[in-house]
Amino acid sequence: MKILTLCLAAALSISSTVSFSAPFLKPTKNLDNSTTSNSVIASYNRTNKLAYKSIGDKGFDAANTVIKCKDGNFVLLGRTDSYGAGDMNISAIKVDASGNILWNKNYGAEESEEGYAGLETADGGFIFAGYSDSYGAGSDIKDGWIVRTDAKGVRIWDKTFGSNQSIDEIYSIVPTDEGNYMILMNSIPIETGKSDIILLEIDDKGETIWKKSFGGKSSEQGKSLAKTEDGYLIAGHVEGEMMTKWDMLLIHVDKKGTKKWEKTYGGGDNEMANVVKVMPSGNILIAGYSYTYAEGSHDAWVVCTDKNGKKIWDKNFGGLSTDETFDILVTTNSEIILIGYTDIYKADEYGNNVSVLSNEIMINKLDAKGNEIWTRTLGGEKDQVAKAGAMTDDGGFVLVGYTNENMDTKNVDMLILKVSADGK
Repeated sequence: MKILTLCLAAALSISSTVSFSAPFLKPTKNLDNSTTSNSVIASYNRTNKLAYKSIGDKGFDAANTVIKCKDGNFVLLGRTDSYGAGDMNISAIKVDASGNILWNKNYGAEESEEGYAGLETADGGFIFAGYSDSYGAGSDIKDGWIVRTDAKGVRIWDKTFGSNQSIDEIYSIVPTDEGNYMILMNSIPIETGKSDIILLEIDDKGETIWKKSFGGKSSEQGKSLAKTEDGYLIAGHVEGEMMTKWDMLLIHVDKKGTKKWEKTYGGGDNEMANVVKVMPSGNILIAGYSYTYAEGSHDAWVVCTDKNGKKIWDKNFGGLSTDETFDILVTTNSEIILIGYTDIYKADEYGNNVSVLSNEIMINKLDAKGNEIWTRTLGGEKDQVAKAGAMTDDGGFVLVGYTNENMDTKNVDMLILKVSADGK
């Protein structure tokens, strides 16, 4: 028997827990060799309560991103080692606006696969991107991997990108104006161990149109891609010449991948970027974390620049704990939502932080000038981290990530959470 747990959370803490049992449902084998997992764990809203749904079994299941669909539904994309054919597979789960599962698919083979980015295609299907150890080079050498599906998540085709001489992972994908797709990939040659940023344009069959590489003597890593009026922005981080620290990195390229300019942001310690977004004004937001400007271990850090990469303002969020931003949402009135996590520490009798009690979701709302409107932390006794979000039609947003019973257990489930416009 599988134990399903229903958890209802108040704005800042878990208020009640109810457990019940349900039969374990064996994953269904699909005709395209993907699998459908049939076991789902759910919770639901009550008045003035914040509810989250967790999806998974006894393994490690986590969402890395969420796709808002044209039909008002959402697709969670990440990883599962509870279901599927190998050690770990890409997991894609479509839910309706209330969080009810519409379909659940896994993609992979005997080794490991994970999904980091995805989008809905013009025909209502999907492209999921990440890496595969099973296909391409195989044998524990990661290749960038793309899976193209129909509207129900059934695989149409898949492609690997990379070689048996490098470790390759796709972190971001955006559509082009011509109906193709721009892919951001990191490639680490096994011989040198120095990461380069790879930008590729592919067509709807997965065929490469062109490929550009960005890198030098030091490592450069790309984590997020955004479209501009005249090209694309690549956000990530670059290793210093003495290999002692990292700076946030922002590269602007034209539509053919030719570099127009490159900027770095940071201080005397490490700063790393996870996401880039373009504001309606044309200003650019880059967010991740900073050691240099942190009060604790590292703080969530967001930098706003003009369209040429010149810094306008920056803000850090956090206390004596570890804090990080993974995603940015921009509202219709140009307010900024930062999505990430914060550590909650247990203090000793002298008030010193001695151990991490749990992770909690942290959401920061700012105006377009970087002024803080509010900060919310959501969580309780469970470890909860938000990796991405999407706006909802009512002005609120959904958050996805992962949760577990406590930080000592290996049982981690996908998390989806609906939040109102005021973060509650």
